[in-house]
This record gives sequence, C-alpha cells and structure tokens, in this order.
Amino acid sequence: MGQRTSLLISFVGANDPFGKEEKAPTGGKPYGPIISAVNTGNFDIIILLTTPPMVNRTEETKKLIEDLYPKKEVQIHYTAINDPTNHGEVMKAINKFVEQENELLLKKNYEIFIAITSGTPAIHACWLLVTASGKIPAKIIYVKEARFTPSGKPEITQIDLTRPEFPVVSPKITREWKEEETTPTSFTDYGLIGQSEPFIKACQNAYTYAKKNVDILLIGETGTGKELFAEMIHKVSGRKGNFVPFNCVETTETIFDSTLFGHKRGAYTGAINDRDGLCKSAQCGTLFLDEIGDISQSLQVKLLRFLENKKYRPVGSDIEEEAHVQFVFATNHNLEKRVEQGKMREDFYHRIARFKIEIPPLRERITDIHLLIEYFVTKFDNKSPKVQITPEAMQKLTRHNWPGNIRELKNTIEKAIIDCGDRRIITPKIISFTNLKPTSKEYLQLLPNPYKGFNLNMLLDEIRMCYYKRALEITNGKQSEAAKLLGVSAQAVSQYLKEEEKLNED
Repeated sequence: MGQRTSLLISFVGANDPFGKEEKAPTGGKPYGPIISAVNTGNFDIIILLTTPPMVNRTEETKKLIEDLYPKKEVQIHYTAINDPTNHGEVMKAINKFVEQENELLLKKNYEIFIAITSGTPAIHACWLLVTASGKIPAKIIYVKEARFTPSGKPEITQIDLTRPEFPVVSPKITREWKEEETTPTSFTDYGLIGQSEPFIKACQNAYTYAKKNVDILLIGETGTGKELFAEMIHKVSGRKGNFVPFNCVETTETIFDSTLFGHKRGAYTGAINDRDGLCKSAQCGTLFLDEIGDISQSLQVKLLRFLENKKYRPVGSDIEEEAHVQFVFATNHNLEKRVEQGKMREDFYHRIARFKIEIPPLRERITDIHLLIEYFVTKFDNKSPKVQITPEAMQKLTRHNWPGNIRELKNTIEKAIIDCGDRRIITPKIISFTNLKPTSKEYLQLLPNPYKGFNLNMLLDEIRMCYYKRALEITNGKQSEAAKLLGVSAQAVSQYLKEEEKLNED
C-alpha cells in the first residue's frame, strides 16, 4: 500500500476464500473478499481472525494466499467467539487480540488496514469502534464486488477514521464490563463433579447465562450430563416455577401443539378433560427440551413462531396466553452440520443457539475421572469398610476412552461395586466396559463434506500419516508394536518414518 510494511487484518466469513458462483460477472468461481483485497492491495502481512465454525475456511484461505503469493506472511489468530452477532463477545475477542499482538500492532511502525467486508455486522461495528477510539492506529477498508464497479474488477475503498470529518470516540466504550458477582469455581453443590478447565468453563458459562433470563442451548455427547446442567441453570436462575424436562423425540406432528400448549375439553376426539401443556406446567420456571436437534422442520417452524413472543393458545381455546418460561434446549448433534444437510432451518438454529454451551466429553476431562469415581463409590457403596480400587484398576479406568461418557462411568462403577462382593476390592479383572465402541459409520460422520477443490487422496494420506504417528507415540517408537496396532507390516511403518525424515530435510 505505502512505503512502510503493510498489515491486513480481517475476520474470515462465509464467502472466503471463494464467493458464490452466481455473483461472478463472467461465470466461474469468484474470489471472496479477503483474496480480492490481497489481490488488489499490496499487503506484506495478513492476519486472519477466525471463530470456531470458520476454522476450516480460514485454513483454506491461508493456504490459497500462500499458494498465490509465496512471499507474503499469513498468520491465523483463533478466537473463542461462539456468537459472532454478540457485540460484547466480539469486542472482548478483539481486545484480547490487541493485547496478545501488542508488539505487532502498536510498537512496530506498520501501516495497518482492517477489512470489514467479511464477517458479521457486529464484527464490522466493533472494528469501527476500536479503530475510531484510537486503540489501533488503522484504516478501515472494504472490498466492493466486481459486479458493482465500473471496471468490472473488485475495488478497495479506504476509510481513514482519524480524519477530522469523523467524530472522536472515547476508548472507554471498549472496556470490558465487570461481573456483577463472583462466578463460582466449583459446582459440586449442583451435582456437577469436576475441576478440569473445559468443564469449569462450561459450568461458569451456564451459571452466567442462567442469571440473564435468556434461552440456552446445551450441546454435548450422550451421557455428558446435559440434564444436570439444565437443572443447575434452573436453580441458579432463581425461578420459582417448576423444572419440567421433556424429550422431543416423544412427540409427533399431531400431538405437538397439545403437548406444548395443552388443550381444552372436546378440542378433538379423546380430549375428555382440559389438560395443561408443558408451558403451563413450567410457568415461571424452566422448560428443558432435550433432543431438540431431532424435531422435524415443520415442528421447527411452529416452535420458532412461538419462541418469538412466547404467546400461544391451547388447542380448542380462543384465549391467548403468555408463557413466562426460560427454555433450555439440548442436543448431541452438530447443529451446524444439520443446517448444511437441510435437516434444520437456519433461522431456527440461530434462534436457539444464541447462548450456546458446549459440554466437553469425558475423554477431554481425564483429570476429572478420579473425582467422579470417588463420587460414585460414595453414592453406591453404603457398606463399611469402603470399597477400595487398586492402582491397576484405576489406571484401567483412566485409560478407557469412555464413549458413553459419565453415564458409562457411573454404570461401570456401580457394577464393579456389586461384582467385587465381600472382598471390597475392585481389581482390573472386575472392571468390564459394556458400552459399544462407535461403529465405522459413526466415525465417518465426523469426516468433512467434499467441496470444490477437495482432494480425496490428500485427505486419505493425512489420515494414514496421523495414525502412523499416533501408533508410534503409543508404543514409544517401537516400529513392530506400532505395526501390530495398525494391522500393517513393519516395513510400512519404516517407510512412513523415511518419508517423514525426508519431509523434515526439505
């Protein structure tokens, strides 16, 4: 851009690295805003900020820039933004980015440009505020699509917010608000056992949201304790009404309205009495809707309409009622993927996922396993002396992958206490894991969907190399043992090591 080293900063959006084909003026696959900016402007360093759902697009954008411009430096900054439409959350992430990159942004004499074409309006607004306040000495740019320019090519427009035409914005607007009260660091009183960082973070988020009178989405694998989280949210919220759990797979299209809103006598055949629905039962309380990711799209439309103002009419009634209810939704599905697959409406997803909490699986909470074991032993063992677990048995328990999560651990400990009998000692032989391993079909669901530019052979090579590396780590580098784990020849493992050595030399 100028004589100084130039730095481009941008969040990655849904149109990066490539835009939609129908927007290309002459057909084909147009570049997205970031690649268009890099092509048009002479930037030396590019920093790509990403939210968790955009990680794959960010890595693809980085690779494409490096392929097109090998001499440019491209960096990725990972943020923890769950809701990119939440101004407070975005501002917090930007402040953290500025603190971490203080040397690069403030102490070096770089010419800084911030692109506001990619990302959400909330991200654009926060960048404008941060820049206008002087927190970052930068210029704002946006990329105008080729179809809207006289030249038929993408053009960059610069906005220098330091010019006198623009009002001065106080840096105070970017400060982080102090918490009204101290958030707990232990949640044992709510039956939530654990001290690992990801678990405590999930608990603290649930605790904070519970006090804000907002609807909450819990995401976690089967057996991670989603209902316990929902019960904790109800207790923390201080609501005087009931906690009412309901599994959405128990309802159908025909009885949904009656189940949720109730019905009047004679509303339909078989309605011999008035009946309150779930909303009335949970009035001034919490309604926990489990397996929300499994309801049909037609039910999603009905529920979305109701969630907008929480007003309803019982079946057979002309009188409108209002539900004073806090909703907690839960699912073990990847809802973003269900949106992509057309199984969930995008507007419904955005409505229920505004305040999202991801509960970590037990395999990511290894340090919590011994605490949970102690808790379950105390719960299920009412004899004296207390059941003892040998170190070898404890090692077997901590090494297990726990596909059934806490529910599987609970069942395993309860069975082991019964099976050890009067000996009162749990040994490795007594411990048996009844939960079935995930099927190959379930594993395959985790693989990425193909896209334009997708290379199947490259993906297969990456998977193969990943398993070679893992097997060698597990066996402490012993090639013959690694080969047995993988079901391949020792020569195949040796060939892998040679290829790795060659790559490292290059």
